[in-house]
Amino acid sequence: MLGLANTLSSGSVPESRYSLDFDGADDYLNLDALAAGLSLADHAAYSISLWFNTTDSGNSQTGNILVGINESDGTNLLRVGVDTNPNKGIFFNGYSSGGNTTYGTTDFDDGAWHQLVLSKPAGSGADTTIYVDGNAIGTDDDDNLFSDATLFQLGMEYDSATPGDFYEGKITDFAMWNVALDSDAVTAIYNSGKPTNLTFDSGNYDNSSALLAYYRMGNGSFDDKANGVIHDQFGNTGGDLVTGGDMSDTSDWSKGTGWDVNDTTSNKAVHTNHSDDGGSTYDNLSQDIGVVKGRTYRVKWTLSGYGGSGNIRANVGGYNAGPNVSANGTYSHVIKNSHASSNSTLYLSVPDTADATIDDVSVFEVAPGYGAEMWDGANGDITNWSVFTNDPVSTNVIENDTAENAVKITYGNHSSGAFTYLRNAFYLTGDLVIGETYKLSFSTKVNQGDVAWRLYDTGGLNVIIGSVTSTGFVTQTLYFTATAEQHHYLWPSMASGESVWIKDISVKKLNGYPGLTSGGPTFSSDAP
Repeated sequence: MLGLANTLSSGSVPESRYSLDFDGADDYLNLDALAAGLSLADHAAYSISLWFNTTDSGNSQTGNILVGINESDGTNLLRVGVDTNPNKGIFFNGYSSGGNTTYGTTDFDDGAWHQLVLSKPAGSGADTTIYVDGNAIGTDDDDNLFSDATLFQLGMEYDSATPGDFYEGKITDFAMWNVALDSDAVTAIYNSGKPTNLTFDSGNYDNSSALLAYYRMGNGSFDDKANGVIHDQFGNTGGDLVTGGDMSDTSDWSKGTGWDVNDTTSNKAVHTNHSDDGGSTYDNLSQDIGVVKGRTYRVKWTLSGYGGSGNIRANVGGYNAGPNVSANGTYSHVIKNSHASSNSTLYLSVPDTADATIDDVSVFEVAPGYGAEMWDGANGDITNWSVFTNDPVSTNVIENDTAENAVKITYGNHSSGAFTYLRNAFYLTGDLVIGETYKLSFSTKVNQGDVAWRLYDTGGLNVIIGSVTSTGFVTQTLYFTATAEQHHYLWPSMASGESVWIKDISVKKLNGYPGLTSGGPTFSSDAP
């Protein structure tokens, strides 16, 4: 029998080792990808949580913004920040407000860590409750309309589409849900001043399946501190690992006693109770879906036709189970496969004394980070490489350097004011998606001088990746948001006589809703 009693539906408190430090001048974290993926109707329920630490006493309600959500023209949808002068507390402004309102009287610019939570139930005019350090400090009746949200920042907000009101201090562990957290859940996630792992249910916090996004500011899986990219830890999901989860094709499912997987009348998996040993035996509906030890999964399934007695649960890896359930409904549980075994199977386990119908089963890995490789060219393969130039006298050369297993570009003489660049410098297995964020990386070196690589597309993207002076291969990385589906160009800006080599090109889409730093906020080892 599987060791189902060894369950893990809640996680231990994660160590917060990093935070993002904002200078109050031009630093912020851009979450526009999250704004584009919110799918929240106007007046919908939501909650926001973050931890902050500031000593800035020079701002008032016009600055020190923690969260700013706006429409494309800068119209305010939500702004919240630390009011430090002349008032004390948290200021809040929703869409329907005529101005900011400050709640609380506590001095929060004390250099200590504090947790802020906003919790709003569904409904027009439903009050938003503002919590700090687990305690409600006020309610605001402003409505918050996110259906037109396109600009979403931490540490700043747009005013008439112009960046401003920058925050000075540190922020970590930002999360957003599509439900209103109740006071017990807020107390649980405050956890006496230590951030909890929000991807797991724990005690009075049972809202992990309602997470929209979760950013850990350097503590998260796949966070790239060197390049200032903060990965969403929950909205990041790969494809569904289950085959035939709608039960229309059951050939990949295995079943224990009592299961009729191939129910042709309902296309559902049906379990009928029977008397084996009074309910101490579990009958498994299972599929090897390749779950990996140490990774975390979101398991969703629908239970109907419950009858008889006993608890039903889903588990991954044979030992790591979600909560026991004994009522009809749709369940979404986050389960970490933490057992030492290498079992790679999903189990839906029903006691022999229960009637149960299972349908719509899906399993997604939480936070895989990146999509599949989109680069479709081998090192040193110049078949699809070409040069575009406006200089008819250019003597540039592009060739395969077999010794370096790389493409080599040498710039010859060319006219003053002329330009030359690689046309269609990287080829993809599919088009890029406008508005999605991608990671481009490659290895490069030069023979002399200083070469600056630039990437642009026909939709308006035009950005310098960085300068290269090394005569040994170094890695260049750029995160960019596509403004065109095709026709992306890599352009090495070089002087006559210089050569540059390029290899190990990789292009991958960032899954979920990545956060991109702007202005140069730094990572701090100060965290709650």
